[in-house]
Amino acid sequence: MEFPLWNTADGEVVGEFLKVRLASRFAPVSDDAGQRLGVLASLHAVAPGGEPIGGEVLSRLTGVSETPVVLDRFIRCLHLLNFLQGPHQGEALLLPVSVALLERVSQDHGRVFRQIVDQLAMPEQQIGFLLPAEYARQPARLQAVRESYARHGFATYVASADDESILHRLNAA
Repeated sequence: MEFPLWNTADGEVVGEFLKVRLASRFAPVSDDAGQRLGVLASLHAVAPGGEPIGGEVLSRLTGVSETPVVLDRFIRCLHLLNFLQGPHQGEALLLPVSVALLERVSQDHGRVFRQIVDQLAMPEQQIGFLLPAEYARQPARLQAVRESYARHGFATYVASADDESILHRLNAA
């Protein structure tokens, strides 16, 4: 398997990509009125030597044309698995989506993730996607992506320009 997964002794699901260990972290996130939206997943990547690496380093490792899309989907699945067995029941899960995925997948955003969620036959869960901040400056592209995710039952959010802990939900048209 290109992306192995395993459970740690403490029950966390971790993955691996090019010998980089991938794990999930979750932080509470609110809207601009201070209303809690749920938890935002983030990637914790650790190099073989044990040092944490940022997402930009991981992105540079994905030079193959389809690898960024596959890696992005793998990371979101990793987050979903950790969320489902974590202490966040009853909260919404917000998953970041990379620019690389949005640039390489031109339409029908959310279709593959909907298939994954449906195959897991999981209880109804509110799942949303955090779109890259630069999409806020591209209204036509933002609307198309938002509508595509909404067709598959997913909410979409963008980060506030002044505070990453505040997200704005994109309303249905």
